[in-house]
Amino acid sequence: MTPLMTAYIVDDSPVMQARLIELCNDAGFAVVGTAATPAAAVAGIAQFRPRIVLLDLRLREGNGLDVLHAIKNSPTRPVVAVLTSHPQSKYREASLALGADHFIHKSTEFERVGAVLNQLRGTHGSEPDDPQHAALLPPPTSAFNPRKAAPLS
Repeated sequence: MTPLMTAYIVDDSPVMQARLIELCNDAGFAVVGTAATPAAAVAGIAQFRPRIVLLDLRLREGNGLDVLHAIKNSPTRPVVAVLTSHPQSKYREASLALGADHFIHKSTEFERVGAVLNQLRGTHGSEPDDPQHAALLPPPTSAFNPRKAAPLS
C-alpha cells in the first residue's frame, strides 16, 4: 500500500491557499492543514507531520524564515518548497541555508509547484533546487535571528 502523501500550506492569502490546495489535490496529496502565521505553521507542522510544506515567505506576524528556523532540526522534517513574490538572492540564500529544498518565484515559476509535488509523489523523495547548498553554505548558527534579517517589502 502506498503511504498517504500529505501537504501543509503556509500562506496568509486565502486565494493562494485555495489555489495550492487544488494543486495538492490534483497531484494526489491530502492537505492536512493550513496556516497564515509562523506560530500556527510551526504548531501545525509538528502536529500533522506532513511530507511537504508549501511555505510563503511573507506572512502575518513574521515570515517564512521563522518557520524554516523552527523546523530545521525536526526529526520528521518535511520537504519544504518556499513560494515567494520576493525572488532576490538574499531570500533564496537565507531560505536554502535554513533548509528549504525548493525556492519558487510565484509570478514566474508557479508551475514548478505542481512539478515538485508530482516528483515527490512519484519518487517519495525530492531533488532540491541546489543539491550542493548544504556543502556550500555554512549551517545557521544559534545566533541567527530571522526577525533581524532584512524586512520583506
